[in-house]
Amino acid sequence: MPEVVQHGRKPDVFACGFCHRADGPGGPENASLAGLPADYIVQQMADFKSGARKSSAPQRLPSQAMTALAKAATDAEVATAAAYFSALKPKELIRVIETNTVPKSYVAGWILAAVKTGETEPIGRRIIEVPEDLEEFEQRDSRSRFIAYVPVGSIQKGQAIVDTGRGVKTIQCRTCHGPELRGRGDPKNRRPLPQLHLPPAL
Repeated sequence: MPEVVQHGRKPDVFACGFCHRADGPGGPENASLAGLPADYIVQQMADFKSGARKSSAPQRLPSQAMTALAKAATDAEVATAAAYFSALKPKELIRVIETNTVPKSYVAGWILAAVKTGETEPIGRRIIEVPEDLEEFEQRDSRSRFIAYVPVGSIQKGQAIVDTGRGVKTIQCRTCHGPELRGRGDPKNRRPLPQLHLPPAL
């Protein structure tokens, strides 16, 4: 494991493995890196650094930390970490359950956790992802597993969006994320997006 992944570089570069975990599965608050193309990881770091990649929740600490780290890390550190994570084999750590009812949850740090009282509530249109063992995950154990509760029918709908998109509302995921959903790497090799003809906003 490279030094930048295991320990980082004080004071500005946090250890990549702390947030994304040592073997790259990440968690609900960040991305899984294991098995992604190295060029793709390098490009994402460059986009964080330049400001081209922005978060929908920029006030959250994980987003701020990632942007600050990208600005402080050297090209060599980024390349070393990218090569390490890209060589790892992704693991299946999330069990998806389609359901109408979910355990009640609460915010634990930067993730959701299920209450221990057994109380439940309707899922509505949400996705509720919780660790099977909160304490295990908080110790950054790479073996930690998660349950993702989703509305009934979500898996089939998701597969349709990946494969074909949804008519005029969106485009298929493979257009941007590649045929195997592993990213496209070098932006010079990305295909231009098709023109969307969206209905007027109500």
